[in-house]
Amino acid sequence: AVELGESLQKVQSYARHASANPTIRYFHDRQLLEKNPTDSLPMI
Repeated sequence: AVELGESLQKVQSYARHASANPTIRYFHDRQLLEKNPTDSLPMI
């Protein structure tokens, strides 16, 4: 439960940052795809 809460905080914090910087969002999404190619990215 603690890990889920921490990851949710990171996602929310990152979502706010990404909305202001879509280029960083793009590269971050690419990194996620490279690490987990079978996982679908959540729509933020």
